[in-house]
Amino acid sequence: MPQALLACRASVVAAAVAFLLAVTAQGLSPALAQASRFWAEIVKIELVERKLTLKASMGQQTLRVAPGVALHEFKAGDKVLLTFGQDGNESIITSIEVVKP
Repeated sequence: MPQALLACRASVVAAAVAFLLAVTAQGLSPALAQASRFWAEIVKIELVERKLTLKASMGQQTLRVAPGVALHEFKAGDKVLLTFGQDGNESIITSIEVVKP
């Protein structure tokens, strides 16, 4: 009996790994890998388009925000710490934290 359970477990793990590799290879895993963190100030929030315009040391840039990130909690002028991930070839914001002075 334990041998059958171990064989079944190994098959399930192998199938899960194969699925994740296939999905990642096709670019269907939005923002699974957290790439980097970045400090910025919010300049403009576009709720419908799910985009933020940010000001940082390298100037201003507008970026798309991943689904699930609650944009309504922020306002222009907030200083934030952003986490980025990948959606295909595009870097997107996967989390936002307000930085308290």
